[in-house]
Amino acid sequence: ETQINYLLPRACQVKLTIYNVWGQTVRVLYDGYQEAGNQTLIWDGRSKDGTVLSSGVYFYRLVAGDFTETKKMSFMK
Repeated sequence: ETQINYLLPRACQVKLTIYNVWGQTVRVLYDGYQEAGNQTLIWDGRSKDGTVLSSGVYFYRLVAGDFTETKKMSFMK
């Protein structure tokens, strides 16, 4: 598992998407409304069809209201 933590200064629509190194969408981890405050999402290393992915470098993009951030992460089995 990989834990993704972030802080929302205000309640808003949030979308968090996981991508592989080729920019392909691996999984939409969350797409919905969240309240303000500290948030945590857990990615279990599975793709959108439930396949367990290999260890490696992945990226996640957080879109929260008008804010967008992309970060690199390592997934190790």
